[in-house]
Amino acid sequence: MSINNEKKYYLEKEGCLNPNASKIKADVFNDENEFFEKTDIVQARYEMLRSVDKDGASINSASDMYGVSRISFYKTRKAFENKGLLGLLPQKKGPKKPSKLTPVVMDFLKSERKTDPKVNSDKLAEKILKEFGCSVHPRTIEKALQPDKKKRKKSGFDQEK
Repeated sequence: MSINNEKKYYLEKEGCLNPNASKIKADVFNDENEFFEKTDIVQARYEMLRSVDKDGASINSASDMYGVSRISFYKTRKAFENKGLLGLLPQKKGPKKPSKLTPVVMDFLKSERKTDPKVNSDKLAEKILKEFGCSVHPRTIEKALQPDKKKRKKSGFDQEK
C-alpha cells in the first residue's frame, strides 16, 4: 500500500513524516495491512513501544525492527511515559525561547518602553548592546514585548478546506 498524497502532505507539513520509514521491518507494517503506515512517525513509534511492552520483544529487536537506535527507543519511551501520545510527536529542534532576553534584560526593556512608549525596537537593540554587551535582533525584541496572547501556529488540521 502506498500512502495517499493528502495524508503525506499533512504528515510532512506537521513534521510527522517518518524519515526512517524505509528501515522499518516489523511485520505489522506489511503492504497488505492498510491500517498501519510506516511513514506516520507517531504510529511507528507507538507500535515500537507496544511491541516491547505488550508483545514481549526485546529493546534490541524492537529498535532493529523499527529502524532506530536503542538510545532513540529509550528517549521515545521516556517521552511517552511523561506526555502520553503527545510525547511521540517530533519535537522542535533548537532553542525554545530567546536566550539573551533574561529577566534583567526584559525588565530593562519594559522600563525603557515605559519611559518612552514610542521607542522602536532598533533603538532598544542599540541600548541593550550598550548596556549589556549583547546583540539582540529588533524582531526578537518586538515579539518579546508583544502583549501576552496565545502564540500558536495554525496547523493544516485547523484550517478549513
